[in-house]
Amino acid sequence: PFEYIFKKAYFYNLEFYVENGVLIPRYDSEILLTRLIELCKKNHFENILEIGFGSGILGIVLAKELNLKITACDISVKALEIAKKNAKFHKVDHLINFILSDFRDLKDKNFDLIFSNPPYIKNNYKLDKWVLSEPKEALFGGEKGYEVLKDII
Repeated sequence: PFEYIFKKAYFYNLEFYVENGVLIPRYDSEILLTRLIELCKKNHFENILEIGFGSGILGIVLAKELNLKITACDISVKALEIAKKNAKFHKVDHLINFILSDFRDLKDKNFDLIFSNPPYIKNNYKLDKWVLSEPKEALFGGEKGYEVLKDII
């Protein structure tokens, strides 16, 4: 994909660094982000968790737009590296605590808002060759596709 060649992608009118190993931001994530911004403007959340931050785009925009402090977890070392780079570039690295962790390991913590754009594609679903160059663990959610989402819920 061009985003991997040029090592950048645009999301919410902002530039983000991406490379092989993280998902390329897509419009459906902007829809989720818009809803999150609306929700956060209407409510006061103290403890926010993002599950599966990838390149960090959702948490970074929330922190940048609303000056929110966020804890964000992911299981990918590559995602951690890229998300920290993007947070520093957008000057919100002091607002986001990126941690390398499975969300299941955080079940004893209390959060008043949890958001995620988890993998949701069935394991045997045939994808376009361009999408298949993206990390499988961020795309495929199990035999039925919704297993990760069910675990989150």
